[in-house]
This record gives sequence, structure tokens and C-alpha cells, in this order.
Amino acid sequence: MAFAEREEGAEVFSAATTRDQARVVFFVSQAMLRKMPEFCARFGVEVCAHSINQLSTNSFFRPLSSDANSVEGINPYFICIDELHAHPGRDLYDNLETANGKRAGSLLWAITTAGSDQAGICYEQHKYVCRILDGSAKDDSFFGIIFTIDDDDDWALVENIRKANPNWGVSVDPAEIGQKLQKALQLASAQPTFKTKHCNVWVNADHAWMDMQRFRKCADPTLNEEDFLGLPCIVGLDLANKIDILASLKLFWRDDEYPLPPRDLSSRAERSDGEAGASGVEGPALAGVDDDPKPKRHYYAFGTYWLPEARIEQAQNSQYAGWVVEERIRTCPGEVNDFDQVEEAIREDGRRFDVREVAHDPWNAVEVVNHLQQEGMTMVEIAQVVKNLSEPMNELEAAVYDGRFHYDGDPVLEWAVSNVVAHRDRNGNLFPTKESAEKKIDPVSALLNSMNRCMATAAEDGAGGVSVFGNCNRCGELCAGKMAGDRIVFNCGKHSN
Repeated sequence: MAFAEREEGAEVFSAATTRDQARVVFFVSQAMLRKMPEFCARFGVEVCAHSINQLSTNSFFRPLSSDANSVEGINPYFICIDELHAHPGRDLYDNLETANGKRAGSLLWAITTAGSDQAGICYEQHKYVCRILDGSAKDDSFFGIIFTIDDDDDWALVENIRKANPNWGVSVDPAEIGQKLQKALQLASAQPTFKTKHCNVWVNADHAWMDMQRFRKCADPTLNEEDFLGLPCIVGLDLANKIDILASLKLFWRDDEYPLPPRDLSSRAERSDGEAGASGVEGPALAGVDDDPKPKRHYYAFGTYWLPEARIEQAQNSQYAGWVVEERIRTCPGEVNDFDQVEEAIREDGRRFDVREVAHDPWNAVEVVNHLQQEGMTMVEIAQVVKNLSEPMNELEAAVYDGRFHYDGDPVLEWAVSNVVAHRDRNGNLFPTKESAEKKIDPVSALLNSMNRCMATAAEDGAGGVSVFGNCNRCGELCAGKMAGDRIVFNCGKHSN
């Protein structure tokens, strides 16, 4: 790109989070050219300490400073961005992408492994490539290739790890990978690094709660809350504080072992018991479904989120602005959230759905609770303590593993779930925490509040759909428990005897 194409004034750069990292690609190129004197002589290439030049076309190749402002005024023909996952913000990438459009035939090439920052520019590009590859997006100007393990693969098997390493046995030493694998199997803290660097799998926090590969399998883009009009739900509310994400999440449920497709939910006229729902709208029939005294409960989640415009402009999360454009996040003018918008949204939900309860965190909730309670809404306070959140966390995880949790691909919820770090006390109870202030979990808090009350309705209605999950007695893998006499046995089903 720099020299062989004879482009006049070709400016070629390597870029990364630091100048030293940018020099990695440059130094490799420099070393290659020093071993290719015939090439250098033929194309008039001069290899210098900090630049590679071609005087005949006035072209050069240089490492670029990580300062986003340093790219102003450049006219690149080719840019190589190394380890995109490590970029703390999107400014450098955006500036380089903008600069790259000044010249015909220019090319921006990013190389990276997976990482852990699912709010960053690299994960955004990763998701875009995935959309192109699965056909949900079309962009002939964008080429992407991902070498990784498959969603259902066991990351600890060498035959699967090879899929993510196309140079296996050449520049990738199988013996070295084997040693690192053994370390990761014995040391949980080493697993995120192994998965990102050697399996090219995106991870979340170092000691994260949710298996995000399993969670993403629960996404169903065809889900539409319009299909649940008139059906019962719990609204979970997390008002957080006035400068963070304000989350309201509707959680619908079905207690059928084989739930009907969501698009049939509002179109079917009769329930199996022939009774109308609490809102007067009759629920869907269960034709063809065997009576099961303890059916599995399926959950369907739809979130609504608000942020002050000022917080979006400050861009703690580089995807906030995009989520606003996608109408995943609603904006509140100024510096703080507008609780009036939230109240009106819940009122609208009450008109469209059978909102049984609004489960809320008591923090900052007095005004909202008083207003809605006076209008007839059932407001249930969920104190954010272990006894109220541990079982909802277990049930949500169980539903994800069981394939009983469904959402519409909501990227805000997905990001928040990836940020949750589970604190486990000495009694084995769970509590959701986060690694830093930037890693928001407010949508998850709203989901857990609604899950708490959904589980209560299951107990009150006699539904047996709530699962108990634990570690397999044989291998330790998380699996559903089954009753054996008067005790629960955990067996993943992979053992012959």
C-alpha cells in the first residue's frame, strides 16, 4: 500500500493506544524490509529509524501517536490499527476513519483479539461485523473476518481452540497454548485472559456473574411488546440517581412448558382454563400442550431507559449516542433525569398492559411512588439487600441456561448484564455489584426487582416453573436440580454412570 502501488504521496500509518504499541507493527515492517534489499532497491524504499520512505512518490510509513488530536490534517492511504479492543475511547478511531475518506482507494485495517470492554468501539465494530456476516446488515465497503470458537464449543478443548488460531502450529505454539490452558482450568482469574487472547471470545468482568454467550442466545429480535398487549406483567423500576441510567423494565411470563410464539399471545382468544385475565383481555389457549402440574416459567423482558443529555455528551460510554439514535435510550434535557417522563411511561404501560405491580428500589422513589400509588398503581418496595436479590439472580441465571428467558436483543440490557459482578457471601447468597462507576448495572437492578415479584406470583399461583440450579455433583458444571426423594440432585447428564 505504501510503495508497491506507486500512489503519489501515500501516507501510511500504524496506530494503537500508545505510540509504543503502534511501533510494534512498524518495527515488524522495518525488520522485514531490512531483510529485503532487492525490494528496497527496486522500489526506492529507504528504511529509517522512525519512518520508511519512498522519495520518488513522496510516500511514507510511520507509527502514529495515540493522541486523537494528532491525526488532524493527515491524508492517509492506509491505516493499520493494532489491538482495537484496548482503545479506551472512540475518538482516535473516529478521527482516523474520517481522515481515511479523503483519498480514493484508501483503506483502514483494524486487527485485534476480543476484549472485555463491551461499551467500547471495538465491541461496536465486532457486533457490526457479526450483523454483516449473518446478513442482517449490508455494507459492501466493510470486510470482516472473525476466527473464534463456536457458541456451543467447550473453550477448554484443544480441537475448539484451534478454530480461533488459524496459524496453529506455525506462529502459534500448541505446547504453549496447552500450558496456558492448564493454568486457566486451575485458576479462575486466568480464564478471561485465556478466552480473549486464545479463543477470541468476548468476556465481561474478571469475576462476572453471567455466561454472556448463553445470555446472547436468549435474544430474539422478532419479539415485540405489542404482542403482549393486555397481558399481565411486573414493571421493575430502578431510579438510581438523577445523573445515571434510569431503568424501567416490563417482565411478562408464561407458565407453559411449551410456550406459544410471542406473536400468538395477543391473537388467541381463550386460555386453557377459559377465564379472562385480570385486565379483561382473555389470554392465549394452550391447545396441544400436555397438562403439567409444574410447568416451566418463561420470561419476556422489555426495557425502557433514560439518561440526561449532558451525560450522553460526556460520553462515558461511546455507545450511548448510538443507543439514543436506535431509540433504546430516551434523553432528558439538561443535567438530570426527568422523573415525570418515567411516571408518564408507567402510566402508559398501565393503559396498554395488565401491570400487576411496580417493583421499585426505595432509593429516590418517594415522589414517584406517591404519585403512582394515588392513581391506583400497586407499588412494591424491593430493598436492595441479599435476601431480596439472591433468589432472583439464581432464577434469572437458571432461566438463561434453560432457554426460558427471552429479550429482543436489547443492547443496553445486554451491556448491563455483562457488567454485573456477583458477590457471594459465606452462605452462598448472591448480590449484584459492579467493578466501576462507568460499568452501569441499573437495567439489571430493574430486571431483578421485577423478577423478585414474578417469583412471588409463581409461589402464590402454585406454578412450579421456578428452577433450582447448582453445580453438578460429578463435575461441578452448573445444571438444573431434580428432586430425588426428599432431596435435590444436581447432575448435568454428561456422565454415563
